[in-house]
Amino acid sequence: MSKFLKIRCKKSGVEMIIFSHASRNIRCPKDNDLIAQCTGGKINLINAEIIEEYG
Repeated sequence: MSKFLKIRCKKSGVEMIIFSHASRNIRCPKDNDLIAQCTGGKINLINAEIIEEYG
């Protein structure tokens, strides 16, 4: 089941809301580090932690 996730970059602390089945890699807007990798299904969090789930 897909949902929206509020995540936090472990390095910079920036928080953002992303889709759990995103079709692109997601980078931190502050330091440009890869924080979530697309897999063709559910994303794989690299340098981030989930704070909240919506839906």
